[in-house]
Amino acid sequence: MFCPKCGSKIGDDARFCTECGLPLGGLSGKTAAEEGPKAEPSERESSSAEVIMEPTDTETDSAIGSANAESTAEPSPEPVSKTANSGHSQMYNFFMQRCQVGNRLVPQFAIMIAAFIAAAGIAYAAFMLYKNVIEPNLQQQSVQQEQATERPKKDERAVEEVVYTLEAKSLTASAPVDPMLEQGERRDMEWSYPQLKSSTKDDVADKINKAILEPLQIDAERTNRASDNEQSDAELYPDGELPCISRNVTVTYMDENFFCIRDERYSTGWGPHGGTVVTGVIFDLHTGDTVSPQDMFGIDTEDLANSMSSAVWPYLTEMGREHPSDYNSMLMRSNSSDYSIKGSTCLCVTSKGLVYHTEDYELGSFADGNCEILVASWDDESQVGSEVTPDEVKDGTTVKVDKED
Repeated sequence: MFCPKCGSKIGDDARFCTECGLPLGGLSGKTAAEEGPKAEPSERESSSAEVIMEPTDTETDSAIGSANAESTAEPSPEPVSKTANSGHSQMYNFFMQRCQVGNRLVPQFAIMIAAFIAAAGIAYAAFMLYKNVIEPNLQQQSVQQEQATERPKKDERAVEEVVYTLEAKSLTASAPVDPMLEQGERRDMEWSYPQLKSSTKDDVADKINKAILEPLQIDAERTNRASDNEQSDAELYPDGELPCISRNVTVTYMDENFFCIRDERYSTGWGPHGGTVVTGVIFDLHTGDTVSPQDMFGIDTEDLANSMSSAVWPYLTEMGREHPSDYNSMLMRSNSSDYSIKGSTCLCVTSKGLVYHTEDYELGSFADGNCEILVASWDDESQVGSEVTPDEVKDGTTVKVDKED
């Protein structure tokens, strides 16, 4: 059959025209077949009639009048049917166009989402690359540049020498002679101690000088407060400490790296005798900090304790002692009293090596006295265990120290 609108040939059971989209639900196959061929000739005749009527005005007026008459007449059902069918076709076409637009938009939206995800992934990868690779390299280069810039300054300072000169100083303490036997009697005691004089303004020298002087001043002030009459223990022994009668700090070793002192302190409670304690302190001339004998000589604490035991043991057996002292604990002992120089140990550094001053009663009775024994040597181990006389660096001795910072 044929489409009643466009005249296209379509199947007998078709519901829509495949060319114009006209719904065909209300037409039978026969009707569509009959109307199809008629529609085309009538249109042709109408167009022919219009062409023939164009030459004369009379015919034109007649055609116009005929058209007006037809327009006033009641419209036939056929044009109404065609108009309705045309409306359905337009709606169908509009719907199909929207479906096609939607089908095109869905892939485009998916492509946009995929592109956004890809861009975000690339941006994140670039950020991680900068954070983990580029930025650390830039920081390392910056540090290297700073070090390269500072290195010439350090090299220039390395050749600059600071000269330290040893100066002997003293302070006076008023010590009671004997509150029990010589009441009211006091004696001025000169305590000696060293100080460093620097060729330039130097914080290291100030730090070392302060570390030596302050404990002596505290000790002297306590001695000045001790009573010279037989009074209560609180007056005889201020702060619960036996008054120090004499104290001498000497320099036993000094080179371009270390400044070593020996501190000998005698205190008494005015009985049969007092007590003497000898300690040593090692200062680093580059920093002003104290250094342990183990670090200076590169000896482990346990090995140094064994060396001390081996060196001192012959003196103990000679005096009839059966057990040596616990030198390991002695080396680890920290003297926290306010009159002690911080960093004090039981060993002193001399030009021969490390020297140990035996404690009172260590060799036997108090009358057996004390010994200065070499327990570690710089370069001659055969001298370890021998009794030595502590060195004393003379006043005015100088040493040159290279300052790197």
